[in-house]
Amino acid sequence: MATETLTVEINITAPGEIRTYLKAFAELSRTALYAADARSCIDKAIYQLS
Repeated sequence: MATETLTVEINITAPGEIRTYLKAFAELSRTALYAADARSCIDKAIYQLS
């Protein structure tokens, strides 16, 4: 499994580490906002910062 950080790509081969990344991705995906919900959240943040 290859994953990228802000500065480098990391190749992960240990099964336990791969499971950790897959679990983290699944959790982040579950809590993420998409499409119109994401746009609304961004618009609200921009409005509050201006």
